[in-house]
Amino acid sequence: MLNDNYPKRHPENKELKLYYGSEYRGLPVMYEKGALIEPYLEKMYNTIKLAMNHYPKVFAFRVDIHFPNNWIHDDMNDKNVIERFISSFRAKIKSSRQTAKLNENYHDSVVRYVWCREIGKYGRPHYHFLILLNGNAFSAMGAVNSPIPNTYSRLSEAWASALGLDVVAVKGLVNKVRSFFTEAQGYDLGELFYVSSYLCKAGTKYYGDGRRNFGVSRV
Repeated sequence: MLNDNYPKRHPENKELKLYYGSEYRGLPVMYEKGALIEPYLEKMYNTIKLAMNHYPKVFAFRVDIHFPNNWIHDDMNDKNVIERFISSFRAKIKSSRQTAKLNENYHDSVVRYVWCREIGKYGRPHYHFLILLNGNAFSAMGAVNSPIPNTYSRLSEAWASALGLDVVAVKGLVNKVRSFFTEAQGYDLGELFYVSSYLCKAGTKYYGDGRRNFGVSRV
């Protein structure tokens, strides 16, 4: 039973209800990380289920994305950076699917995602992402230093584009965490949801600067 002394709402944003259980909708969550934000869990759950209802197989992966050490954070160069990153990555996925049409086993893919913004050491922001693709179109992220374009290189190029930098300048700033294959029957869904629930933790998020801290795709 929840201790009555535990806060029910986020202290910096009273509209956000906190969650302390070890499972959400029957799926395990990282309760050991402290309070989670219930509306975020619900949005993430709906995004994952939307992908699973769309495709018989889903290729999902977690990545962490950082700014360069010399990056100066202000409203001008941080504004809409995530929107630019997502837009660029979607364009690269679309381009790769156009090329794949020459293959008789062609499969298209929508890009679905969940992201959060957190504040780390020395007040520096960073981002965590869960990205979900058609598992019949994509099956791996690919090697970090591969000369052949792959999912990882497209992520790095998209982040460089979002920051207005050369891709060499973002080397090591896009970090793979974990990837999953989830089938319509729910295979591996529990592990996927557990690892991804990290994005929904209340700690290390800051609500005092007017920036968004969490978002999901709309398709």
